[in-house]
Amino acid sequence: MRRKIEPKAFLLWVGDGELKNNVEKKLYDMGLERDVQFVGRKPNVQEWYSAMDLFFLPSVFEGMGIVFLEAQCTGLPCVGSSNVPIETEITELMHRISLKDNEKIWAIQMKKILDESINRKTRDKDFIDKEYTHDLTQNDLRDYYNYLLYKKEEN
Repeated sequence: MRRKIEPKAFLLWVGDGELKNNVEKKLYDMGLERDVQFVGRKPNVQEWYSAMDLFFLPSVFEGMGIVFLEAQCTGLPCVGSSNVPIETEITELMHRISLKDNEKIWAIQMKKILDESINRKTRDKDFIDKEYTHDLTQNDLRDYYNYLLYKKEEN
């Protein structure tokens, strides 16, 4: 099935991970190697978001989902699995789909999201309004890690 739903689809893979080699092999086996570019880890990921039309990460497990927050802040529609925490839904740009759904359902949903996406603009005001600023989030994360650390020490 070669890009039947969106013939212009192109995958930009930013980062690495333990499944990267498996994905590369699968894409090659499917004859899709020309439809993807692996760029590796990048310190300026926000600039790469501007090259994307949709951020897609079907996580089996996702802790806080900070990448989804970053992507939404740039105005990028996001699609993650239902395993991504509900707290990532800061804007209407965040969409979650079950990993139990097949790839066709994922593709149809992503196409629908792309077709409905208009007027991409930064969403930093949405984050500020919901008190998702760097300082507040940093404090929340520190408190959470301290809680986990002390909880572990008590056991």
